[in-house]
Parts: sequence; structure tokens; C-alpha cells
Amino acid sequence: MIKQKIIDLYGEKYLRKSSANIREGDKILAEIIGKENPDVVLEIGTYKGVGSAIISQHCRKVITIDLVNGKVELNQDQATRQCLWEKLGIKNIDFRQVKNDTHKRELIKTLKFDMAFIDGDHSSAGVVRDFNMVKHCGKILFHDYDCSDRENRNEVYEFVNTLKEGVEVNDIFALWKGDRNG
Repeated sequence: MIKQKIIDLYGEKYLRKSSANIREGDKILAEIIGKENPDVVLEIGTYKGVGSAIISQHCRKVITIDLVNGKVELNQDQATRQCLWEKLGIKNIDFRQVKNDTHKRELIKTLKFDMAFIDGDHSSAGVVRDFNMVKHCGKILFHDYDCSDRENRNEVYEFVNTLKEGVEVNDIFALWKGDRNG
């Protein structure tokens, strides 16, 4: 499995704050993507590239977008996403960096994808903005949908619950299937 290969390469610390590490998120993510069988997945929020690596095993191509000055760059992490993917032998990931949300919106308009994975800006405005940029694909998977703790519910949880219809929750993930035109 990808998660174990990453641990073998970089240690468990590399998985910290990734979609793979929380409550067996790697298995849930692989199950959802595998079940939906997308051709091209657009991921918003690459971080260290762990989610991209998992998704890449279940589709033809992953296009992943992150900020030029994202968390990896701000933390000056030594291991690069591309290095991780290369060491794992993954060749179907197209990594793009954007300056800001305007640049991201313009880039997304040029891309073709049939599923999106939102795991970037977790603020209320950020989740809404990302959703509106990709909802035309009709399938959006949200990470960090966590309703187990009433005291610490987050903006992802709050936004997804406004969608009302077409949402399937699987632990820390929520999959929305909606009108491609909407």
C-alpha cells in the first residue's frame, strides 16, 4: 500500500496532517475513489502529495493544485511532492502551482476532470469558493468533514451540510454528487 511505502521512505511523521493518516483515511479515500471510478481527478490542496499518490492508483490522471507559497513552502520542508511521487514510481500526477484564487479559477476553467477532491483552504469562504469553481464536474469529495465532536465542528462540515441533497458521508470524507449544470 502507498501509505506503508511512504512510511518506509520518510517515516510516519511525513503523513502528519495528510488525508491518509487520520482514522485510516488512506483506505477510505482509496475506497471512495475506486468506487466512483473517475478518469481524471482534480485535487485542490496538494500539501505533501500523499492524497495525490493515493488517488493516482484509482484513476488515469490526477491534476493537483496548490499555492506557490503553500504550507510545504512556508515550512521549508525538505522532501518535495515530486520526489515522493518519483520514489513511489507514480507518473500520472500533473502538479500545478497557482499564485492566488484568481489564478486558480482561471486555471480550473482550462482543465477537464470528472471528479474533484477539495482539501485546500478550510475556511468557510475557501470551501465555498473551491466548490463553486469545480461543481460543474458533478462529483466532489471533501476532506476534513468531521462531525464526531460537536465542540470542534469546522467550516467544511458546516458548508457540506448546506448542500442538503446528494451527500454521502464516510467518516472524515463527504462525497457530493450533484447537478453538473448547477
